[in-house]
Amino acid sequence: MMRLLLPPPLLVGIAILGLILAAGIWFVLVRPVRARSELGTIAGKTFQPSRPYTRVRSGPRREFWSEEKFQIPDSYVFAIRLDDTSEVHYRLDATAAAEFSIGQKVQVRLEERGIPLLWKRMYVREIAAIQH
Repeated sequence: MMRLLLPPPLLVGIAILGLILAAGIWFVLVRPVRARSELGTIAGKTFQPSRPYTRVRSGPRREFWSEEKFQIPDSYVFAIRLDDTSEVHYRLDATAAAEFSIGQKVQVRLEERGIPLLWKRMYVREIAAIQH
């Protein structure tokens, strides 16, 4: 006969905490959110030089692994001040970044994720120049 090591009420409590944690992760990171569009001004443009990146992959058996090396190309990180005074950052490769300059007005498509009243983060999906 198998004997339980933990009492059933404790196991139910652990299961409920697991469900609450999973629901929280889904709400903050996974749930679909509507992308919104805002106007902003490029406040900064910082060059990031090309750099090597190594990714190590392992399989189900830890003694078998492979290493993948590739070069991350030159890019620029834009600091964009939105019209509501918040600031977001967006990385763009060097060739696409050539059409943007500091002080230029841009249309920003972003998604806002977080926990209401506690934590908020905005993810920029794309920027586009505003034609005058």
